[in-house]
Amino acid sequence: MPSKTTSAAVLTPVVALVGCASLRLGQLEGTRRIGVSGGVVEASVQGEGSPAVVFESGAGAACRMGNWAQVIEGLQREARLFAYNRSGYGRSRIHRNLDDPRDVTEILHRGLIEAGVEPPYLLVGHSIGGLYMNLFARLYPDEISGLILIDSSHPEQFDYLRKEKPLRHAIMVTSYAKGSPHVRYEMANMNRFRREIEQAGPFPNVPVLVLTAGESWHGEDRKWWFGLQKDLASLSSKCRGKIVESSGHFIQRDRPEVVVEAIREMLAEASR
Repeated sequence: MPSKTTSAAVLTPVVALVGCASLRLGQLEGTRRIGVSGGVVEASVQGEGSPAVVFESGAGAACRMGNWAQVIEGLQREARLFAYNRSGYGRSRIHRNLDDPRDVTEILHRGLIEAGVEPPYLLVGHSIGGLYMNLFARLYPDEISGLILIDSSHPEQFDYLRKEKPLRHAIMVTSYAKGSPHVRYEMANMNRFRREIEQAGPFPNVPVLVLTAGESWHGEDRKWWFGLQKDLASLSSKCRGKIVESSGHFIQRDRPEVVVEAIREMLAEASR
């Protein structure tokens, strides 16, 4: 049996894989429930302007739309902002099986329409939320102005973990098996992202910025993670990457000013 120290050492990187952590969540203005096919999504809609900035959170009990509070506060007078909770988080509930990433992205798209948030969209995705946004951009390429990935998951990482890091993968699977029944679909989606993204078609040739946390990983894990991030920074011919020093996995919490400035730059680029 592994010691508590060993288990903690294994679990810490797993947290960064999907975005789960114990954080105090901020409150967002303009929050309401929006009816979509099969249920409702809880969303915050603020500000005016185009493109609209759309936020997608990571997975786990603490990964709700409140994690974007500091970023949204810095932008609420400058842009149209849409943050929401996926089914099972906050007051969002979809009453059907969602263990297919495409279902989740289609619910987001419908929520945007019902909320009156029109394209084009600047997508911002954290952790596993980056995978949902990667897929969203492929499904709706004509509606996207750009993508910002925040210490994002990579479509191939879960296959790698299952084959090369079985203990770490087992801990991750177990943590979700014990979670709320409303969010267990996230585990199934982790294992299907690669297939769904490949089948969705090419990524649109829009600007992409990859923000990588400088303090999420150490040793060989750091080299592996940075390699995945470098690969994400080749999604289109308009990609660039940046390592955010003095930040853990939740860059939007540790260094919100970096995320705010990145969004401003992408909005300015879209308006040229």
